[in-house]
Amino acid sequence: MLKLKKIYYLSMFCLLLWIIVIFSFSAQPVTESVGLSRKVGQKVSELFVPGFKELPQGEQEEFVQKIDFGIRKTAHFLEYMVLGIWWGFLLMPARRSVRFKIWTAVSFSAQPVTESVGLSRKVGQKVSELFVPGFKELPQGEQEEFVQKIDFGIRKTAHFLEYMVLGIWWGFLLMPARRSVRFKIWTAVWASAACAAVDEIHQLFVDGRTGRWQDVCIDTAGAAVGILALFAIIQLIHRRKVKTCQKHLQS
Repeated sequence: MLKLKKIYYLSMFCLLLWIIVIFSFSAQPVTESVGLSRKVGQKVSELFVPGFKELPQGEQEEFVQKIDFGIRKTAHFLEYMVLGIWWGFLLMPARRSVRFKIWTAVSFSAQPVTESVGLSRKVGQKVSELFVPGFKELPQGEQEEFVQKIDFGIRKTAHFLEYMVLGIWWGFLLMPARRSVRFKIWTAVWASAACAAVDEIHQLFVDGRTGRWQDVCIDTAGAAVGILALFAIIQLIHRRKVKTCQKHLQS
């Protein structure tokens, strides 16, 4: 019993410490963040790319710039992988099923990451190429201008979809609770809204970023759509099962 308590408190401490680490990285100004990822890319290239050190300085910088996107996203992935592990340790002593523990850990670790301008522009570029007729034939300048025009919509749609997924995870988390469906829905919506508010408040302290109440509304709306869709699907499945059972009983 004492051993389980030690694991629990140690996991809680490590979890809080790691959340602080993640927020400290997220709170870096854009220039510092880019500089750090470039340094990591430089070291990775020196260690794993044969002949990298023999390349001229300009070619080294060009190569590091090419792999920078992958380095940054791998760092995000690893940060949240570690966060998920700590959530798993924290939930280990809970007297619930393994499935419940996994869903709970995932739902808390799925806090959305704010999309950078560069990423949203790349998404806008791909969307335009797929759905805008004749986009690929436009001059480079006109393509960039068009992508810049739709950038706002792309970013807000990303917010909406991210929190829709978060809302679904909250719904799964609250599923086993012995409370009314209305209580579960409202709890999931308010929990998602709290995550959105914290995310926007955090952005107020980051250079080059702003926190907006409009974004909180968009995020909460996305979460609400995901939550309502989840519970609507569950209700439909439940009703079908009831009808099937009734048919079997009648026959």
